[in-house]
Amino acid sequence: MTEPEMNKSETNIDNSSRWERHHHRSSGILGGLILLVLGVSLLLANQHVIGWDIWWQYFLVGLGSVFLIDAAIQYFRDRRPFFQGKVIAGIILIGIGVVFLAGVDVLWPVIIIVVGLAVLLGGLLRRR
Repeated sequence: MTEPEMNKSETNIDNSSRWERHHHRSSGILGGLILLVLGVSLLLANQHVIGWDIWWQYFLVGLGSVFLIDAAIQYFRDRRPFFQGKVIAGIILIGIGVVFLAGVDVLWPVIIIVVGLAVLLGGLLRRR
């Protein structure tokens, strides 16, 4: 094997091990945040701050926020593209949670707000 080929294979090994370390760290952060949101939601319901019949709606909002936070961390740390599946899933989960918390009769304004936020984020990120 020639020297350039050896350097290329070493680079591939370095990149794959870097990806594995990052992936392991990222999944640990995401899993920890999800457990944290679940625990806080259940604690609030247990302490009668929120009702047991609506704790899951707060959990959906929190879970969506966790996905958005994780996507933002990946973007600022690794400069990965921001509009990944986590961003879309986060917006959808927050939207569903807010609709059920506020009542289904406010569905149309919430949809307009969510679409507006998506357009705003798309415009802001396109400038970079």
